[in-house]
Amino acid sequence: MRRFWPAAGVGERLGGRPPVTTATVVGYGLVIALAALIWGSIGASLNLAHRRLLLAADKETVRITHGLAVATSLSFDSVDQVLLLLRGAVRTHPGAVVIEPAERERLLHFGLIERLTLVEADGRERPGAFGASGAPQDWARRRLFQEQRDAATDEMRIGVPHRQADTGRWTLDCSRRIVTADGRFVGMVVATVDLSRMVGFRPSHLRGSNETLLIGTDGRLRVRAVSPSGPGEQLLPASLRQRLLSGAQRGGFEFSGESDGVRRIFRFEMVPHWPLVAAAGLNLDSVFAPYEYDRMRMLVIGGALTLLVWFVGTLLIRQSRRLVDAQHALTATLENISQGVIMIDAGGRVAVVNRRAMRLLDLPAELFRSRPAFNDVLRYQMEHGEFGPPETVDPDFLNFVRAGDINKKYAVYERRRANGTVLEFHTRVIPGGGAVRTYTDITERRANEEALATARDAALAASRARGEFLAMMSHEIRTPINGIVGMAGLLLDRRLGATETGYVQVLLDSAEHLLRLVNDILDFSRLEAGKLQLEDRPFALRALLAGTREMFAADAQAKGLALEVDVAEDVPDRLAGDARRLRQVLLNLLGNGVKFTERGSVRLEVRSGAAEQERVQLHITVADTGIGIPPEVQRRLFMEFSQGDSSIARRFGGSGLGLAISRRLIEAMGGHIGVTSAEGKGSRFAFSVWLGLADRDRQVEAPVRLPPPQTPLSVLVAEDNATNRLVAVGMLERLGHRVETAADGAEALEAVRHGSFDVVLMDVMMPKIDGLAATRAIRTLPGAAAVVPIIGLTAASAHSDEQACLAAGMNRCATKPVTIGRLAELLAAVGRQEQG
Repeated sequence: MRRFWPAAGVGERLGGRPPVTTATVVGYGLVIALAALIWGSIGASLNLAHRRLLLAADKETVRITHGLAVATSLSFDSVDQVLLLLRGAVRTHPGAVVIEPAERERLLHFGLIERLTLVEADGRERPGAFGASGAPQDWARRRLFQEQRDAATDEMRIGVPHRQADTGRWTLDCSRRIVTADGRFVGMVVATVDLSRMVGFRPSHLRGSNETLLIGTDGRLRVRAVSPSGPGEQLLPASLRQRLLSGAQRGGFEFSGESDGVRRIFRFEMVPHWPLVAAAGLNLDSVFAPYEYDRMRMLVIGGALTLLVWFVGTLLIRQSRRLVDAQHALTATLENISQGVIMIDAGGRVAVVNRRAMRLLDLPAELFRSRPAFNDVLRYQMEHGEFGPPETVDPDFLNFVRAGDINKKYAVYERRRANGTVLEFHTRVIPGGGAVRTYTDITERRANEEALATARDAALAASRARGEFLAMMSHEIRTPINGIVGMAGLLLDRRLGATETGYVQVLLDSAEHLLRLVNDILDFSRLEAGKLQLEDRPFALRALLAGTREMFAADAQAKGLALEVDVAEDVPDRLAGDARRLRQVLLNLLGNGVKFTERGSVRLEVRSGAAEQERVQLHITVADTGIGIPPEVQRRLFMEFSQGDSSIARRFGGSGLGLAISRRLIEAMGGHIGVTSAEGKGSRFAFSVWLGLADRDRQVEAPVRLPPPQTPLSVLVAEDNATNRLVAVGMLERLGHRVETAADGAEALEAVRHGSFDVVLMDVMMPKIDGLAATRAIRTLPGAAAVVPIIGLTAASAHSDEQACLAAGMNRCATKPVTIGRLAELLAAVGRQEQG
């Protein structure tokens, strides 16, 4: 690094965009090259896949064609053997055909032959020959008969396909001529072959628009089968006929059908021993269907990768240009700030120094021409009397100067120079070694320092008290607290020693105390932001007061205090309002009463006040015989983050938010709170609230109690946090249920889709698919999976969060941390809802 000096034109360069640099050109070149590499790879991969599919199709066509040729040859050889046998029988008994019944059955049961016929010399069919049935047919005008009658050679001739009128099937006639010893034609024997039984021409052997055909070397089409219709006599395009009858023993080509427009790859081969050509054509669209899918997929991937490369490359290039801009800005900033700056590298040498530092310390520019060591700078100052005579300097500071290194003791200090200037020195160690030291002239600031410090402290306090950051962090802390509370509860159920049980109980108490602090911070944040919503639900007042008292009964008994609850008889019991918030205020006041009272009593009184048609006013008092509150403290008692004094804070703890939150909750319920107290004589907190009168038809919420053991359930736990997953599984297994887990909403959706569960515990905040989206997706599944009970678990405690869970389709919603008792109650409530 070098010493920063003001350079000519720096301001102009900072005012506009820097010129295009070599790094920018190279960066865009690399982006283009990488994009070209991506598309080149995709093209090569697609080309290779195309060639492989084409080669595989060609091999498949060769296999089919060869099998067709061999099967056709064997079939016609078999048919010819039958015809030779029949002709021999006719020659032996010219007047009447004699053939054994067993032999006739064997011939007719031959897989291909459907009918055997004897035709006389005049073209008439001899009735009943070979067991033939049906009306005799006239063969005189058929081409096959004429060819046999006029033939000069003795061989089996194959006719052309024709459709049977009675069955609708396509058949093919094969014949042998019958001649006398002197060569006179006396008739022929005919075997009618069912084309649908020939291998290669059955509909079941054909797939999507594939084709097989059999053509004679005379140019006559014998069989043509196109899926899915099977064999039939169809016109054969002249161009296709010409390629098949090229005279080669075998070959192949691509051909597009003139009628259906289907592009096929054809292979043909001569049928052994017969003047026939067998051919098969595969539909190339079907062959390349996987290729087209992969092609579209790779094009999409390639486009996405190209955009990603371009986006990332552009960001990197822009970042590089920002670094160049930052270097120019840093140079200008260092030379124009009011502070002096010296940067020391890991080797102890001065890497950066600005002119302001040299002016404040009266250091010559020549001292920094060769990157001096920092102790050389200190030695120069010592020699020129910067620190005064050595005998007047603090020995520790003198040792620090002579050592020339970074001393944490002098990381921040002030020093008055001989010319009266007061300098403030700040030294900050940087990662990797070295430090940055700043020098600030605070001569003028010293006179106003106290006022500025006071204003700064007030601003920082207000920012800390009202910042949204506290609410967010308090929300996030609930998740690990859930793991701590759950694990501690599970450990308490184990057979632990007394010492270990005590440790776990301390852990659980500490976690619950932390949870109370988090709840206070959350409530205060919502109250500050005006986002806290009060519920309006029916509840039993006396049950609520009894449950609240039970929470402090053990603490009061341990201190020997009398804990009393006095409710006037005219106070209605069935009320409507936010019972949870009223209970929170009572817990705070009773908790303070028990905490600050060493002897005597803590008393809770409830009296009726004004009444209207649908609501009533309650006057509630919490009185104790504790330490009392001084008058000067009472004035700020209901302010945020306020406690009696520092000694009380150290002795009893607390966040200082409880009474402030209580005041705001009471005011939200239409009331007010006040206190009367005297030191050493106790305190009396009195407040009033307005509550609704519950209709008798509305069900009153009962206090939470652990339900009796339940029937084992199959439970799915959807939770992305491994610790909370472990806690939930442990609690459920302790309750006797069967448990499966999912790490996110997507896994939970698949588990419900393919499994069978009695209930689902669904965390609201999860990656991929959150709990709300997963619940909405489950409610659209077919069958019983769509109505599986779902209990939402959330780290948020706002009423709107619970409403969002219910709106998404959840049956219940609970706020973390969830105890085993609360979990059992939720499962029982869902079970009652399902039964109802």
